[in-house]
Amino acid sequence: MQHKYVVTFHSVYWAMEAERELTAAGFSCRLRPVPRQFSSSCGICAEVVAENSQSVLDALASCHLEHEEIYGPL
Repeated sequence: MQHKYVVTFHSVYWAMEAERELTAAGFSCRLRPVPRQFSSSCGICAEVVAENSQSVLDALASCHLEHEEIYGPL
């Protein structure tokens, strides 16, 4: 079963890199403003559809992408 996760970043650069790499890895990913209930340094987050948060974290780590926090499933 697929769930939505919100990944926040320290900068817009990391958010854009994550969108590119996660999409290339086969995830459904889009950038959007950070929802009010979450906080972020840059104000941009990635909304990612995945089976679990660990798969998203593994994909980010394999590309050496820095993230702030992951929230979900939503």
